Amino acid sequence: MVDLIISGSNGDSITHFKKSLQQQFLIKDLGSLKYFLGIEMTTSTKRLFLNQRKYVINLLKDVDMLYSKPVAYPLDNKLTSDPSNEPHASYNHYLKIVCKLIYLTIT
Repeated sequence: MVDLIISGSNGDSITHFKKSLQQQFLIKDLGSLKYFLGIEMTTSTKRLFLNQRKYVINLLKDVDMLYSKPVAYPLDNKLTSDPSNEPHASYNHYLKIVCKLIYLTIT
């Protein structure tokens, strides 16, 4: 299975292209694009708006920081390290969060 996004400013051309695809392949038209790969799409008559609000909210929920408030210093400046402490999150959970943050910054 392959996902394909068809975009353009001429609705007739898009319809013609989809009909030609239907003659060659078994396809399913899902209608207007709303959400794809963590990016929300909203359209007006002349513009396409992209945002990642839903992706960021889900990421904040994953790390239990949805209701956190911004601070000038993300860590306590008097914080000391205690090597005997166990890590709070598993390696895989931490890796998943870092990967999501990297994806967010490159999209």
